Amino acid sequence: MIASSRKYNPLDYDGFLRQYMEDAYIALKDGNPVHFNCAVSDLTMELKWMVKSSLMSPQIADEIKDYFWRLM
Repeated sequence: MIASSRKYNPLDYDGFLRQYMEDAYIALKDGNPVHFNCAVSDLTMELKWMVKSSLMSPQIADEIKDYFWRLM
C-alpha cells in the first residue's frame, strides 16, 4: 500500500497508535493476516484508552477502528 493512498497516516499520530498503524499497514502489504489482526487488535485497545483518557473523540476513534478492520 502506497503511503499516499492511506486514509490514516501514522506520522500524524504519536506513540503506540503510530506504531500499531504502521504494523497494520506492513502486515497488509505483506499479506500476513495474523500479524494484521494482532496489530489492529492492539490499535483498537489503544484507541479505547485514548477515548477513556479524553485524548480522542469516540467518533474519530470509531472511524479509525472501522477503517482498519475493513482493510483485510
